[in-house]
Formats: sequence, structure tokens, C-alpha cells
Amino acid sequence: MSAANLPIKSLLVVRLGAMGDIIHTLPAVSALRNAFPVMRLGWIVEERWAELLCARNTLRSGPRSVSRPLVDVLHTVDTKHWRKSLLALETWRQISAVLREVRSENYDIAVDFQGALKSAAIARCAGAGAIFGMEHPRETPARIFYKHRVATKGAHVIEQYDSIAEAVVGKRLPKTEVEFPRNEEAEARIEEKLKCLGKDFVLITPGAGWAAKQWPAGRYGEVAAALSQDGLATLVNFGPDEEPLALAVQSASRGVAQPSSCSIGELIPLTRRARLFIGGDTGPLHLATALRTPVVAIFGPTDPARNGPYGTRNVVLRNPASQTSLSHVNTPDPGLLAITPEEVISAALWKRDRSGGLGDAGACFRSREKERGAHREWALCVHSQPALLWFVGAHGRICHCLAKLVGGLNRGDHILRDLSPGDPRRGRVFANSLSRIRGVREQRAASISTPTPSPDRRKRFFLGTLLEAP
Repeated sequence: MSAANLPIKSLLVVRLGAMGDIIHTLPAVSALRNAFPVMRLGWIVEERWAELLCARNTLRSGPRSVSRPLVDVLHTVDTKHWRKSLLALETWRQISAVLREVRSENYDIAVDFQGALKSAAIARCAGAGAIFGMEHPRETPARIFYKHRVATKGAHVIEQYDSIAEAVVGKRLPKTEVEFPRNEEAEARIEEKLKCLGKDFVLITPGAGWAAKQWPAGRYGEVAAALSQDGLATLVNFGPDEEPLALAVQSASRGVAQPSSCSIGELIPLTRRARLFIGGDTGPLHLATALRTPVVAIFGPTDPARNGPYGTRNVVLRNPASQTSLSHVNTPDPGLLAITPEEVISAALWKRDRSGGLGDAGACFRSREKERGAHREWALCVHSQPALLWFVGAHGRICHCLAKLVGGLNRGDHILRDLSPGDPRRGRVFANSLSRIRGVREQRAASISTPTPSPDRRKRFFLGTLLEAP
């Protein structure tokens, strides 16, 4: 059953957090807004993420504006605080007040994009006539609260959320641009802060949700020091309890990187103005992607095919030694630690100079390798078709052709797949690419070969870039 068969006038989105997950949900909700432009759209979210949907000091209900561009009504909760004092009378007063507020809106439909037991329970308590959720939610018991269970499709979470929105509407939905709240006071503060930096600055976020996803702070400092020699200033964004991490980056950069703490409302204009963003799988990375800021993403245990930068021209760095895991452990990921500062620096400089074309990119990689006194192989493999695959051989030779998909087609495009030298699919990719050459002479493409893998090579780093299909 879909909402296409219902007289839908109002819809409640349930996505409490966290920052990156909310940003991944925005395309689907924007598509729902376009499908039902006159409906009343509400969203229930954790208070600490409210500025992703509504600018500070802005009314949280009423006619939409640039300060609250997507939702008509914003409901906020504080489940973290409630869990700490679950037996307190004040906690239950606050919970009751929120539920009364939500029920007073008389939503026709509630859509749980989170798939957690608490979000599903909130969706049910909202009193909506129809509740949509995932057939296989993150927390299995959550499905008992749904009246309509959706078998999600797609590798990336954005695609999965899109499929939920399409189930609500009952048809395919076009892609929609995401719009964030605009806070004029925050814009002015950021403009003032950046006066001494100039236009060319890099924004680094060294923090992560858990330690296994966190690239060492000292290496971020090395990257910042190297980029400063190329005329790029560096700001280190840090959140609550992350100041020691930012100071460690500053120290390793020999004072070049400048720590900067700001609210989410200020982080939006700051990220929009950055020349480049560098960081791991964390909320600010996904904000940068949504704002179309160039990104160098450093991934470890989380899978970039599911959580990586989506639909934009960005670079994802992930070592084949990384094993996909969502376990919140404090042990550093071996694959993440295998990524060197030089590799991040090369990727960052390539992104900076990306308008120079393929030749410049190849020169950037070759020069870095030559400085280190060794030749290494760099392979860029994209999970999108048609898409340009670049292959830099052992002697710096660049061959290029259109790559065949590795691992199947991702509707919505542009998802990275790692491909180690020992992977047997690698030779097939190059062989099958020959039939898709554009503007490259056949004999040049035929020069692509698959080197014999060695134990040493299997540990080497591979760089994937997400390119928009023409």
C-alpha cells in the first residue's frame, strides 16, 4: 500500500540523529516535499541536530522560509538526557509534552527512516493513520510498530531512504537538491572569521563517531603542514570534547592548522566556503558532500559503498586491509592506519587542481612518487557506468578507458569499490573496458595490463574517485 491511495495532507518524518544520518535522509524527504508540495511536513529530531533543519532563533513552525526551508513543523527530543534520568518525574513530563505536541498535528502518515526501536515507538505514538518503515530495520523489533514495511533497495543508504520515500508515494521520484537553513548572523560571523585566511582554505575534521574510524591526529597535522606550502590554510573543526584532538593536529602541523569550534549553524557556511574538506566517515564529511564542497574522505571499517560521498566528484581513500564493520571499538583499524599522509596530500592536491585535467592529475601522482624514490601503482576504480577509469602504471604511464562496473550497478551512480591487485575481477575490468573506449585509440587502451600480484602489493593503497556519469 502507498500514500498515493490515501488523502495525504500531513506527514511526519522520524529521524532523530545522528548528523550524517539526518543529512543522508534529506534527499528522500526533499523528494517527498516535491511530490506533495502543499502537505504539512513535520520532522522529529534530537535537539542537538535541530540546526540542520531550522536556523537558531527561528520559529519552529509556520510558513517555510530560508531559515526553515524544508519542514513546516520541527519537533525536538533529548533522548540522551532522558536516558540518564529515566525515572525522574521531569523526564516523563517532557516526554508527555512532546507526544502531545506531535499528536496535536494529526499527521496522516509517519515515516521512520531510522529503524531503531525508539524511533519506531515514537512513530507509533504520533498517532498517524499509516506508519512506514523498513522491512529489515537496524533493530529488528522495530518492525512490529510499522503498518507498511518497505523492502529497501540500493547499496548506499541514500538509495535505501529514497526507496522508502518512493513506497510512500507509490512511484519513482526524481532527484532533488537539498537545501539547508540559512542563518544570516552565522553567515556574518563566519565571514568575519575568514577575513584573515583568504579564499583558499582547507577544512579538516579529525574526529569520528568511534576510534576505529579515526585517522591519527598527527597525520592530519602533517597533511596541513604540507598543504600550507602549496598556499592552502587549514582550519581544524572540532566538536564537543574534541578540543585535545584539534590541538594535537595543530601541534603536529607546527602551528599551521588553526582549531575552530562552531555551532552547526556556523559549520554550514564555513563548509560551503571551504576549498576542500578532508576527514573520515563523520557528519561534517556528509555535510560537505551535500554542499558540493570537494572532499577527500578517509575510510576505514565503514563501507564507502554504503556510507561514502554520494553523487559528487569526490575522492575516497580506503586501504584493502580494512574490513567492513559497524562495531564501535576503540582499536585502530589496521587499514586506516596503512593510509599515509603522502597519499592524502596527493589526493588533496589533485582535488585542488582537478580543473587542470587528466594530465595534471597524473603528473601530481607521479611527482609525489618520484620524490619518495619509488614507483607505486595507483588505480582509480569507480562504481558507476559510464565513468572514466585512470590507471597509472609502474613507470608513471597513464592509460584510460571507460570502466565496466565492478560489483553491479548502483542506481544513483558514483559509489567506490576497492579493487586490490590480487582480485581476479581486475583483469576482466580492463579487458571488458576495451569495447567502451571514448576518444582513446585502441592500441593505447590495449596497453593496459594486470601486473602479477605479490603479498607486498596486496597491502598497498588504492585510491577511488567518484565521478559523475555524463
